[in-house]
Amino acid sequence: MKKIGLLIFVFLLTACAVKPDAVLSEYFNMIKSNDNAIYDAELHASYFDRDPGLNTEDTEELLNNQTEAGKELSTAYLDLVQEFEYTINSTTITDDEAVVNVTIKAYPLMDMTLDLMNRLMSALFSLTFTTEEETTAYMLEQFNLLKVDYTKSFEGTVDVYLVKVEKDWKIVGGDKNLPLFNSLTGNLMNIQDELEY
Repeated sequence: MKKIGLLIFVFLLTACAVKPDAVLSEYFNMIKSNDNAIYDAELHASYFDRDPGLNTEDTEELLNNQTEAGKELSTAYLDLVQEFEYTINSTTITDDEAVVNVTIKAYPLMDMTLDLMNRLMSALFSLTFTTEEETTAYMLEQFNLLKVDYTKSFEGTVDVYLVKVEKDWKIVGGDKNLPLFNSLTGNLMNIQDELEY
């Protein structure tokens, strides 16, 4: 009888353990609900097995050293990143490793950035900007106009890799999950490929 009770107890502990897809959902909800989530390394650290490779310190330093218009433009981008939607499609667990297949729907920030750059280049020939502040203010104005024209049309389906660290599931850091971050930012991480000719 004690063996049956022990088996039931072990089964309940296993059934009640936090699953990898729940960890990923919690991570996504943290990003969506926290204005500092994109560049706050401490917020990311608790979800990852090691540094996720997001260069959060560089991002925070860049944001802190911008003009006011630059900060407003960065905030406008970050606000759009936080509006992503996600659907967890499947979860596969093999021992201490898991793969969660997820579909991300986000604003196409790469396309929006390329459109913004084209508008700026066109304006450079017809307008005279004397300061960085004026240029950035123009970019912010154009970005706000762009937001009206775009919807969450970028869709990426990616595998997210997690590992069990002690008893907790953690998202694998480093380059392994870069496709996830590319999807969250609406393909923005691929902009360099578009700019090379």
